[in-house]
Amino acid sequence: NYEKALKLKPEYPEVYNNQATIMKDLGNFKSALESYKKAVALNPSYAEAYANMGVCYQDKGIKDEALKSYNKALKINPKYAEIHRYISSLTKYSHETRHMLEMKSILEEKAISLEDRCHLHFALAKAYEDCERIDESFQHYIKGNSIRKKLLNYEISEDEKLFKLIRKSQKKICENTFNGETAKTTPKPIFILGMPRSGTTLVEQIISSHHDVHGAGELSYIENLGLPILRNHENLRRNIIASFRKKYIDKIKVLSSSKDYVTDKMPHNFRFVALITAAFPEAKIIHVKRSPIATCWSNFKTYFEGLSYSYDLKDIAQFYFMYFELMEFWSEKYPKNIYICDYEKLTENQYRETKKLISHLNLTWDEQCLSPHKNMRTVKTASQQQVREKIYSGSSNKWKKYKHLLTTELAETQLRKWLV
Repeated sequence: NYEKALKLKPEYPEVYNNQATIMKDLGNFKSALESYKKAVALNPSYAEAYANMGVCYQDKGIKDEALKSYNKALKINPKYAEIHRYISSLTKYSHETRHMLEMKSILEEKAISLEDRCHLHFALAKAYEDCERIDESFQHYIKGNSIRKKLLNYEISEDEKLFKLIRKSQKKICENTFNGETAKTTPKPIFILGMPRSGTTLVEQIISSHHDVHGAGELSYIENLGLPILRNHENLRRNIIASFRKKYIDKIKVLSSSKDYVTDKMPHNFRFVALITAAFPEAKIIHVKRSPIATCWSNFKTYFEGLSYSYDLKDIAQFYFMYFELMEFWSEKYPKNIYICDYEKLTENQYRETKKLISHLNLTWDEQCLSPHKNMRTVKTASQQQVREKIYSGSSNKWKKYKHLLTTELAETQLRKWLV
C-alpha cells in the first residue's frame, strides 16, 4: 500500500518514514536507511524521521551515526523528550554537563506532558548515576516509573490470574503433545527465556554467532498464537497443537536466512514452556538465570515499551517471585527439557560456559561464539549497548550502589531474602 501511495505521490515524506520503519522491523537495515534519508531529503524539518533513523543506527550498534541523527532531530525540536532519553543511553555523563542542564531546564517547564516528563526523568536518572549522585538518580527513577505506571494503568492482579491459568492448562497441553515427524523440520527453534534483563540478549548473541544459527530476537509469535490456546485449553486437541506448531515454523522460516536453527529470545516465553514442549519436542529451551536483585533493579531502571509490571518495585518483586515459582514448577514437570544458563557463571568463565552451552545445543564448535561483541546483527533490546562490548563480570553488583534505598523499598516483599 505504501508503494502504491508513492506511485500516486512520489514526494510523500511520511510514507517513506513509515515504510522505513517496516523495513527496520523486518531486519532490512539498508532499505530502512534509504527510506529514512528520502523522507528527510523531502522534508529537512522532519524531526521524527531523524529520530527513527537514529534508532535504526543504534539498533545496529553504529553509535556515532545514531547520535548525529538524534542531534539533528533536537535542532529541529529541542524539547523532543524521547530523543533526550535516547541520547542519554549513549552518553557517559560527568557532573553538570551541558546536556544534563538542558534536560533539567525542560523538566522545570509546567506545560510539558506527563509522557515527556517520564522520558526526561529516566534520562536524568541515568545521567546522575553516571555522576555517582545515587540519591538524586534514585529519585528520578522513582518519578519516571511512577508516571509510566500511571499512564499504563497497570494492576498486577491480571498477571496473577494468567499465572494461575498457565498452571491449570499444563496437564491438558501435555496430553496433546505433538508426535509427528520432528527430526526433518527446519529451521529448528532455540528458545532463550527468563526474566527480562537477565542476560537473554547476551546468550542470543553468543548462540547466533554460530554459522548455523540465525538470531531472530524477541518474537511475539508464541504469545500471540499461544494465549488463545491457554484460555481455551479445556477444548484442546492434538490437531490444535499441530496447527500452532506449523504456524510458528512457517513464520520463523521467513526470518531464518536459510539457517538450520533460529533463536527466539522473547524472555516472557517462560510462561509457555508447557506449550513449547508439547509443540516442539525437538526444540532446545535455554533458561537464563541472574541474581534476583540485579534482575529486578535492572528492570526498574529501564524504560520499556511494554512490561507494565516493571514500573513499581513492589510489582517487580511480586512478578519475579511468580516467575521464580513457575520455573520451579516447570523444572519438576520437564526436568530434561530445560538447560539452565547462569549469567554470573557465564561472565566469570566465558570459555567454559560457552563450550557447555554450544555442546548442549548439539552444534559443532565455532570460535565466533567466544566473540559475541563482534556479532553485528541488529539488536533492539535494552541490552544493545552492553552486548557490543566484550563480556565482563561484575554487572550484577551495580545495584549495590542503591542498596541503602532498595532495602527500605523492598523490605516487605519476597525479595528481601536476596538483599545481601
